[in-house]
Amino acid sequence: MSINRNLAKFAPSINTSGKAAVATITVTVSGGKYYIDGTQQQTMSLAKGITYRLDNSDSTNSGHPLVFSTESNGGGSSFSTGITTVGTAGSTGAYIEVTLEQDAPDHLGYYCSNHSGMGGLVKTAPIGDANFASFGSTFTFPTSDGSANQVLQTDGSGTLSFGTPASSYGNSDVDSHLNQSNPTSGHVLSWNGSDYAWVSNAGYTDSDVDTHLNRSSASTNQILSWNGSDYAWVDDQSGSGGIASVLADTTPQLGGDLDVNGQSIVSASNGNIAITPNGTGKIVLDGLSFPTADGSANQVLKTDGSGQLSFVDQSTGGGGGSLTATAAGTLANGDMVILNADGTVSKIGTQSVSAATGSETTFSSSSTSYPNAVYDSNAGKVVVCYEDSGDSAKGKAVVGTLSGTSITFGTPVEFASSVEFVNMVYDENAQKVVISYQDEGNDYCSAIVGTVSGNSISFGAETNFGNECYQTRIAYDASAQKVVVIYRRKSDSHGYAAVGTIDTSDNSISFGSSTAFISGYTGYFAVGYDKGAQKTVVAYQDYDGSGRQGYVKVATISGTSISFGTGVSLGNSCSNFSLGYDDDAAKLVVFYLRAFTTRGRTITISGTTPSLGTEADTGIWESGSRGADVEYDTNAQKLVFVAYDNGSSYLEYVLGTISGTDITFSSVTVLASHSASHPSIAYVDGSLVVVYTDTANSSTGDYTVFNNAYSITRALTAENFIGVSDAAYSDGATATIQVTGAVDDAQSSLTPAQTYFVQSDGSIGLTPSSPSVVAGTAVSATELLIKSGQPVERPNTTTMVASGALANGDKVIVNSNGTVSTVGATTTSQSASIGSTVQWYDGTVNEVTALYDPDNSKVIVAYKKSNPSACQVVVGEVSGTSISFGSAVTFYNDNANHISMVYDTANNKVVIVYVNDDTYGAAIVGTVSGSSVSFGSETIWLSSRADDVEAVYDSAAGAVVIAFMDFDNSYHCKAIAATVSGTSLTFGSAITINAANSAYIRIGYDSTNSKSVVAFRQSGGKAAVVSCSGTTLSAGSVTTFNSNNGSYPMDVVHDPNAGKTVIFYHDQQNSYYGYGVVGTVSGTGVSFGTPVQLDTARSNRISGVYDDDAQKILVAYTDHASSNSGAYRLATVSGTSISFGSEASFYDSYEVQTGYTTIGAVFDSTNNVVVLAFRGRDSSNAQDGYARVIQNAATISASNLTATNFIGISDAAYSDGATATIQIAGSVDDAQSSLTAGQLYYVQTDGTLSTTAGSPSVIAGTAISATKIIVKG
Repeated sequence: MSINRNLAKFAPSINTSGKAAVATITVTVSGGKYYIDGTQQQTMSLAKGITYRLDNSDSTNSGHPLVFSTESNGGGSSFSTGITTVGTAGSTGAYIEVTLEQDAPDHLGYYCSNHSGMGGLVKTAPIGDANFASFGSTFTFPTSDGSANQVLQTDGSGTLSFGTPASSYGNSDVDSHLNQSNPTSGHVLSWNGSDYAWVSNAGYTDSDVDTHLNRSSASTNQILSWNGSDYAWVDDQSGSGGIASVLADTTPQLGGDLDVNGQSIVSASNGNIAITPNGTGKIVLDGLSFPTADGSANQVLKTDGSGQLSFVDQSTGGGGGSLTATAAGTLANGDMVILNADGTVSKIGTQSVSAATGSETTFSSSSTSYPNAVYDSNAGKVVVCYEDSGDSAKGKAVVGTLSGTSITFGTPVEFASSVEFVNMVYDENAQKVVISYQDEGNDYCSAIVGTVSGNSISFGAETNFGNECYQTRIAYDASAQKVVVIYRRKSDSHGYAAVGTIDTSDNSISFGSSTAFISGYTGYFAVGYDKGAQKTVVAYQDYDGSGRQGYVKVATISGTSISFGTGVSLGNSCSNFSLGYDDDAAKLVVFYLRAFTTRGRTITISGTTPSLGTEADTGIWESGSRGADVEYDTNAQKLVFVAYDNGSSYLEYVLGTISGTDITFSSVTVLASHSASHPSIAYVDGSLVVVYTDTANSSTGDYTVFNNAYSITRALTAENFIGVSDAAYSDGATATIQVTGAVDDAQSSLTPAQTYFVQSDGSIGLTPSSPSVVAGTAVSATELLIKSGQPVERPNTTTMVASGALANGDKVIVNSNGTVSTVGATTTSQSASIGSTVQWYDGTVNEVTALYDPDNSKVIVAYKKSNPSACQVVVGEVSGTSISFGSAVTFYNDNANHISMVYDTANNKVVIVYVNDDTYGAAIVGTVSGSSVSFGSETIWLSSRADDVEAVYDSAAGAVVIAFMDFDNSYHCKAIAATVSGTSLTFGSAITINAANSAYIRIGYDSTNSKSVVAFRQSGGKAAVVSCSGTTLSAGSVTTFNSNNGSYPMDVVHDPNAGKTVIFYHDQQNSYYGYGVVGTVSGTGVSFGTPVQLDTARSNRISGVYDDDAQKILVAYTDHASSNSGAYRLATVSGTSISFGSEASFYDSYEVQTGYTTIGAVFDSTNNVVVLAFRGRDSSNAQDGYARVIQNAATISASNLTATNFIGISDAAYSDGATATIQIAGSVDDAQSSLTAGQLYYVQTDGTLSTTAGSPSVIAGTAISATKIIVKG
């Protein structure tokens, strides 16, 4: 039943004051439900304009505040207009007063703001509804009944009383006036101010009418008009009255639109009908705007598609006709156009789209948490759900329409009264969004289905499926057509998963039983879907396991059941997981935080077994509490990872590129230069929408839209050329394409009567491209008669498949596989990767150093071992990112310190310098053969105590230069040089660099200036330049690079690309932070820029090496903040400044042990990799020797020209894989420039021509003009 508050209900409520009280409704609670006047969840009917009092003072209402909403039982949005709450529910005197206005909704809902499912429906109605009291204002009623036939009458101020109605007219009243016998003929009844009376008619008489209406002087079609004092017959000047002619009005005007009423406008006697606009006005007929002037003879009217007509030559778009199609990409007027497989049309060639980022915009001004965005592809809308922390943590969703980089949002819709950990996914089968969350009212895992309509969203009923839920993540399994939600059970923090099925008939979702994916504590987890393998995948942290490892597991779904395969470890200390799928590479990628940086790895699935690709560093240090997300950019064909970076305190993103099973990342891009949290990213029609909490601005919900740069190539084939664009069109517009037989007039510089061919870049030329496609015949310099043609053969040519793109006029070589390529630098893109850790010595080592032998393509590692003490070397050979070592060879069978090693490129020898067991300065020469080294005899170069010994090879002088501390000579910093002959060393005299107590001496060779730079500590960090001639040394003045006394030099590295030398050191007075400072050598002096901090934590044992391919310095060090694990960064030198890239790990199993020289870093120029050799301690406290190969991202160039492989010149532009026509010996190429006729030209290694022979010496041909050459070879 329902409560009908009609008039009968008010009768008992009349109080003693004579006024009607508000209607009282009793509210109680039982069994988690509201009882209205004793009936459970009764539908209330409340009239608009009437005041009701809902008495909720009963103690059962405690903790159950009743509120109203726009839909039943809490659905829709909150409603509070005309509602006043007094007191606290369940306390004495508490009530809710409701007075609904006339424009209130016809249906409302009542519900408990703390608990769901307690309320019901409220029906409302306006005044006049039969079931409702419809008082528009407050009335005071009498307290007793009146006499028979009395009526209630108001005094006009709201007070009602019973009274006798005023008497009405009776027959006698009528008789006294209307039936009077005194009126005479012609009298009329007139009001005299107090009564009606019969009076004589003072109006017009028949004679008056005759005087005017019947005048014999009136002419045909005249009208009666008031002249100010009387009526008179006059001619009609207004055009009204159904006149037959407007000749009398010489300036007629229309007061509105002319309606011909189904008639025609015709002229008399074959006359013209002239329509002439005024001034610059135009004639517009049914939306078509006509030109104001005539065109030239034979021109035709042409529309621009927007209603504007103009006179043009018949050739434009005429002749053979045209077709219309949707443009894929922009088209310019006159572009050569191909037909795509999807029926769209595009210009030929590559179009580039620039990156663009919109402004940061707020979508929720309230405090917002856990925003989540998805794209509803069916509705074409962006959907954002979030926790409205500023409104009692209500769950809300809002729908937006994307236009450019802006989104227009509708009104937020509440879907739950109190939520946390909100996540959302789009079910493409059901075409619904599904939101999972923790219901804070009961701690259940909950889900709800949303349907988007326009810029609004409606929801089905909430489903609870997991008790004691904490945190949720959600994914859609397209193969099973199911929703998968994973969560952490609150009681024991175990990880569970449940499978949900949507019922589209009522927008509900049901779940099967939950299954554990980890029966142990987990605090971090994610779920994703591999479209290629058609498997759901979870990634999680095993908190209770050894090392808090991260794992990946593959799920199998059957109905609403889910099971998991065996997990594969991601490594120790993993957290903060995200999963994203690369559609083009068909790979799922897992992202996770480890060692203060977020890393990514590809996942390859076979059955239920995942295998992992190489780990790669994103360069972002994701915050553990602020979340991250990943999405695939279809246009750019990149994965986009977005997160708040703890290091920069900015919201940032990187782009991931997959090759095979490896992923590499772009440099970091700042999306918002302030703090933010819980970013969520969605790909929407070519743009990326990122929503997030703006923690720098009252935690509002913000969004930013951006597009990554990308390019798309539309290649010409023998079949897909269809014609020429007749105008400029934007991407997605309907374009008109002129086809065979039409004449296009948007060309330039054509030669009439010549046949033109479509080129592979979209231009047209007189020589055929490959494939050979005729564009048409020129009929003037600007006009082309469009045709379709046949391939054209050329003399002295050959056709071969192009390996790489060829340009018209390119010099061409033949490859060993029979393809042809442009002469020049062969560019290879090398992605970043790191190999596995390889052990080269099982036992305690120290004094580790390394060098690269370019003659034998080997890596040599020297070290000191214990038990028994000896100094040894091992030879390593690199293959890819792996390295294998030969057997150890002893070069000094005793204890030694300060081992340093260089390679003498002039003599192909290894030179090792060290402090021997007698503390003397010693050296020995080695010869590499295969995987072994043979040594000569030890040479003593200082017969007293030496310390801090380090050496470089001066390639200009052909000498080994050793810097050292003369321990017995007041610790002075000195240097000595030696030359190699066989396995013998000849030393010159030592020189003093700094005649004071010097320590931590390091030396590096500046190949740009052919000088050595020696760095040391002496009341600060200092350095000096050393020059070498033979074995004679000289030193320049000492320069300070850092005045802090605790400046300890670690390494000196030269950057030949920048022409600068960098000193790496750590500063004891600044928390042992590592620094790099750029030095500029000039003559015998050196000057320094400003030191730049390497890391945000203590750095030790810094070692650097220049990566010639990446053109950066790789800086390796021990990271004190990460238990002295091995870390590295890439450093870029620019001018006198240095910048460091993001940190990556090369050894985090335990720690890289300290020692005099802990990390040996070398660059293997044969394999384009850096090799790090180091002493690493593991969990068993072993201090073994290890190595790791690092391949940095680089672009590698080398010439492909040899003395025998040049065959000719390309006659056109060809794409990679196309069949190219090559002009060979005897043909004339006309695509050169700036030649001198009669000169012989040689092919250079970069593909250019010169009159000077290169190396190798290859003749191209003889110039016959500035642009033509007879090909020889």
